[in-house]
Amino acid sequence: MDDEAGRSDGLEAGAVYRYQQEIAQMMFVSTEIDNPDPRVTRLIEDIVRNQVIEMIIQSRRLAQRRQSKYLAPEDLIFLIRYDRAKVNRLRTYLSWKDVRKNAKDSGGDTAGGGGGGADGNDAIDEAGDDSPLRVNKRKMRLPWDLSSVFSDFPRVAGAPADEGDDDDEDAIETNEDSLRRLKAADETTRRMTREEYVFYSECRQASFTFRKAKRFREFIHANLYLDVKPSDDTIDILGFLAFEVVHELCTRAMRIKQEWTERAQAVRGSHGVSNDDEDIDVGCSLFSLPPNTEPPLEAWHIREAFAELQREHSMTDIGRGTAGPAGGLRRTQVFVI
Repeated sequence: MDDEAGRSDGLEAGAVYRYQQEIAQMMFVSTEIDNPDPRVTRLIEDIVRNQVIEMIIQSRRLAQRRQSKYLAPEDLIFLIRYDRAKVNRLRTYLSWKDVRKNAKDSGGDTAGGGGGGADGNDAIDEAGDDSPLRVNKRKMRLPWDLSSVFSDFPRVAGAPADEGDDDDEDAIETNEDSLRRLKAADETTRRMTREEYVFYSECRQASFTFRKAKRFREFIHANLYLDVKPSDDTIDILGFLAFEVVHELCTRAMRIKQEWTERAQAVRGSHGVSNDDEDIDVGCSLFSLPPNTEPPLEAWHIREAFAELQREHSMTDIGRGTAGPAGGLRRTQVFVI
């Protein structure tokens, strides 16, 4: 997996970097790092490009098994089917995307200008059950869900006959995941000044695909990996998953950086050096940072985060029984984060 990370570090010869500003904004939202090292953002962009291309290749194989040359949203969702929280976020994102589109087509004022997410909750709460927003909201049924196999289910005693999708298990899990993210965002913004919060709000609007569909198709070399022009839904899903790759990489890299910082502090403590002993240089070298200096996020943190995520996916697949005959070696591939 380290070899894959090394190839992702590619800083590919002649590569054109199109999303440096957006990735820097996403990093600030995920890690509070402002003005990251350009080598870090270029590395992240290389990894994101490789991951999106890998998504296209693997989903094309699924489409070919269906004897179709068109990618369906379900082909891409199938790649992340074991991450239920991410699947539910994606389904919610697609649902509200349709709500905004329908509201815009109907000339309403609720069409949001954001690039994704469930930003239209207030509009739905204020609308009646017979409103166009409620009627046209997409209810995506995945082929591997039980709800796609059975048309009728026994009703739980005491449950209303018209119980909606908002009360099912996926909706509850989606709500819990959203609450966790909102709580983390609240902790991040609690100590911000007004100017910092305005900047943070602008960074939260960073997107790979919103009003950038042509740039994104060029970014992933869609004409090389797809026989036909991808649909709007395909581009939106790939952009959503690309953002998730950035978020996963940055949060894991920050955790790795923190672990190494704590390890370095433990080593200094074993030499009798505390954080307050600025005059003591035991265990310090010419290139080491001062004891109270927070080390920046470096490219090797990103590479190590990518390698860890790849190892975790590899072990998960082995746990599902895909390790090969008699537990022997098998040909590995790049896993979708």
